[in-house]
Amino acid sequence: MADEIFNGLMSQNPATFEQFLRALIKNRIDFISDNRKTFQILVKEVIYREEFKKELAPLVSEIITHHFNKVIETFKERGDLIEKPTPILLRMLLTFLCGYFTSRFVLITDDFVMDEDAELDEVVRFIMDGLSKPI
Repeated sequence: MADEIFNGLMSQNPATFEQFLRALIKNRIDFISDNRKTFQILVKEVIYREEFKKELAPLVSEIITHHFNKVIETFKERGDLIEKPTPILLRMLLTFLCGYFTSRFVLITDDFVMDEDAELDEVVRFIMDGLSKPI
């Protein structure tokens, strides 16, 4: 599924990392919204069951990070992202996104977002303010 998501988003040939990020976050919000209960169970299982976390970790490490590394490198080469080592950018990005999705769909579930578009704008802007190469 990760291959399909990343390849699909990159095939749209986003001109900037911000466009890619906006499309990715929107895609994941839609998916998690449609699969909220499953996502909540997944997060809880990762937190409370060490064997599940050990089973899931290689998948995240091998698949998700591979795709994000390629995307980050692509946009770094285009001059769209700050010159920091890719593993650091990846860790910052994944930490924020995982925290955001967990907060939104697991921890604070009642009326967390009033305006979907405004929320997406704020999330993207928050990330881009930290990752964008200064003009």
